[in-house]
Amino acid sequence: MNRIAVTGAAGSLGKKVLPLLIADPGVESIVALDRKSINSRSSKVQAVRVDLLTDELTKPLEACDSIIHLADQYRPGADHTVAVDALDRVVSAASDVGCSHIVLLSSALVYGARSDNPVPITEDQPRRPIPDVNYAVVKSALEERAERWQAENPMNTVGVLRPTATLSESNVSWIAAELRKATAIRSGKVDPSVQFLHHDDLASAATIAATRKLKGIFNVAPDGWMSASVFRDLSGETKLGIGDSAALKYREFLGAIGAEGTSGLATYATYPWVVANDKLRSAGWRPTFSSEEAYVAGTPAPLWQSVPPSRRQEVAMGAATVSVLALAAVVWRFVVRALR
Repeated sequence: MNRIAVTGAAGSLGKKVLPLLIADPGVESIVALDRKSINSRSSKVQAVRVDLLTDELTKPLEACDSIIHLADQYRPGADHTVAVDALDRVVSAASDVGCSHIVLLSSALVYGARSDNPVPITEDQPRRPIPDVNYAVVKSALEERAERWQAENPMNTVGVLRPTATLSESNVSWIAAELRKATAIRSGKVDPSVQFLHHDDLASAATIAATRKLKGIFNVAPDGWMSASVFRDLSGETKLGIGDSAALKYREFLGAIGAEGTSGLATYATYPWVVANDKLRSAGWRPTFSSEEAYVAGTPAPLWQSVPPSRRQEVAMGAATVSVLALAAVVWRFVVRALR
């Protein structure tokens, strides 16, 4: 019997994974777990409303062969122990019911964006998350907990998925949004490539990892990546190119006045951070979207493109005026804070 449990089944990714599992003739039954209600007409699906942090998990997980852990307790600025506690309860319940395989959704952010990164990054590279990117720190901690569970019993296996920035028509990841911001204030001396994964391809990777009980670490990414110039063309933005010291001072200024900056992801727009997908492809997975296609699918057309050419100069002049006023307001806010 091939019985697979999916945590976070009501989430954007879970909603894409469930139909793939339902369509797989090798999957006999599915346990869909989430705090929210799950609507499925398939006789294969057993929907269970459950809180991973408080509710009893052994009964829902009985007879499961594999668990796809998609539930994400991460909240910006929150202590990562919450997410680790949830995974701890899931793997503990898995051991209690004899389920020996877990698919863990991690992130390629755990590699960190560093000047000595190879292009592309393979699964042989160590985890070196940027400390300022809490999400990467959380994912690294989750991987460590899963590794301890695997070491507890020689029968236990973990398939870790490390996707690059992921988006789709209905879901734009915060990572993708922050990367776009970061490109506007990066140094004029750097211009790294970028990479985007479509949610559909991540869903198929999670399905294959569970049904084939993959063990080990697997990057999830499209074939190749796109250059920074192509990215700017698609996003409708231009590179500021303000130099290393000026870019650094600008980030410090944003932080000093409490303005919305680019979070720790500024480093991911400065240093190489694209990953190879060869290992997952060798397991039978194939991406269906390129980086360019994934980005276009998950990004609304820039407002500028909807403005008729005859009015762009007028709009640009108005925007310049607004920018000057906004800058004056920011400076005034900074001065007021300094005088307090």
